[in-house]
Amino acid sequence: MTKWYDISIIKKLRQKYNVSFNSSAIGIFLKSEYKLLKNVKGLNIVIPCGYTPLPENIEQVQLKNLAHGFMLHLPLINNYNNNNNLYNIHKTIKNHLFNTSVTFMPIFLFRIISEIFPLFILNFIGNNILLKTDMLISNVPGPEMKCNVCGCELTDIYPVVSSGRLKCFVTITSFNKMFRYVISFDKSVSYDLDELINEIENNIEMIKNEVLE
Repeated sequence: MTKWYDISIIKKLRQKYNVSFNSSAIGIFLKSEYKLLKNVKGLNIVIPCGYTPLPENIEQVQLKNLAHGFMLHLPLINNYNNNNNLYNIHKTIKNHLFNTSVTFMPIFLFRIISEIFPLFILNFIGNNILLKTDMLISNVPGPEMKCNVCGCELTDIYPVVSSGRLKCFVTITSFNKMFRYVISFDKSVSYDLDELINEIENNIEMIKNEVLE
């Protein structure tokens, strides 16, 4: 995990480059990887998108968190502004996650395929998709202020993440107007996770000190 940072730091990127919180957080990550992955131009990243409807009453509450993911090939960037790097990443994410025709078709096709094909074929397809996936990145928003329950104050929060069948699982967790990265790598990946954490923190400190490239 990185250290906690004030969420207003992200706002500096959002306002300067006209992008979202998610795009800013992913941009920081891609810029951090640029320095560490010397011979890599981009990463295949799955970004989940939830579609569980918000309940209006207790009868509409669903215990299942329905979601699907989109694999995007996003470039590593050495700065935010050159050739509109950060804004282009934002447009790519926005077009895939919030374009109704794009988001509907994968769900529709998956439901048809899962009804027709036997399980071993679905597992074969899924395993091949996972082999081409470098990592999954997810935003995990928490309460915007400390919570008090039964006289106890919640002072810290973090998701317990596992890479599962993936190489890497990255979360951007927010709580009490703060945010941090929580990252899990599979043990088979030959990679120094501490270096990545340090580079992410260095980039956030640069933004904090108004060093925006």
